[in-house]
Formats: sequence, structure tokens, C-alpha cells
Amino acid sequence: MKNLVLILVLCILASCQTLAGALGGGVGGGIGAALGGPPAAAIGAVGGVIAMESLVGGATPTDKVAAATGQPQGQVASAAREAGSLLHTVGWWYLILFVLLPLLTKKGRTWIKKFTSIHNSVSKQDIDDLVENTVSKKDVDDHAERLHKLEGFLSSIKPKNKS
Repeated sequence: MKNLVLILVLCILASCQTLAGALGGGVGGGIGAALGGPPAAAIGAVGGVIAMESLVGGATPTDKVAAATGQPQGQVASAAREAGSLLHTVGWWYLILFVLLPLLTKKGRTWIKKFTSIHNSVSKQDIDDLVENTVSKKDVDDHAERLHKLEGFLSSIKPKNKS
């Protein structure tokens, strides 16, 4: 069933422009992933789309309308718009697949429970104990002054010469 739906979608959307962008993005993303992981895959996909747009080109009705309204036109401007749209879409999918979806799994739910229990476990008694065990700056300065006096006293003592 999946194959039938995939073939149907490809037949409906099959045009050189559509397939070229998809092919360029896929190849660029694959090369980027092989070279440097997910960030490089995103950059490689954008590069692949831009490369295929510049190779295939062609004026679509959208480009003609954009030219008539005074918007930037040409292959580079079109590729830049497409790259921006691709990055926007990839960003949302990354957020959904790698940030939000894992929070719905069992590990994600236990992580959320532990995270909230850490913040809820701090009580007033813990804060009072922390304040009670702290030292003021004045006490630290007094101790430092006493140590300096003791060091001065010890350095002034001359050892006896044993002859």
C-alpha cells in the first residue's frame, strides 16, 4: 500500500522542476550527512537544492507573477527562497522528531518526572540550612588578617644556629 501511494504521489507531482529539487536536496543532504552529521546534512541539502535549481531552472507561473510584482527574480533568488523554505520546514521537522517526540516516550516522561522532582524537592529547611552554613565576607576578611599576622610572626622568628 505504501508503494502504491508513493508512486501515485510521484506521478501527480512528477515534473523536472519538482524532481530536480528533491534529487538535489537528497544528494546534497546525503553528502553532508556523510561528511559532518546533521548540521552538515542541512547545509548540504540547501546546497543541493540551489545547485539543481541553477542547473534545471525554467520559468514557472509563480516566477512570472513575481517578476510582474517587482519581487526578486531569477534562479538565484528562487533558489534562495526555496532554501529558506526548506530550512524552515527542516527546522520544524527537527523540532518535532528530535525534541518533542522523544518527550512522549517512556524515557522522556521519566526524564520530565525527575526534572520536576528536582525542582520540587528543595524545601524551606534546605534553604535555611544553606544560609546557616554560609560565611560572611567580614568573617573571611578577619580570618585572612589573622593568617597574615601569623605568617608575619612566623617569618620574623629566627632559627637558632646549632654550632
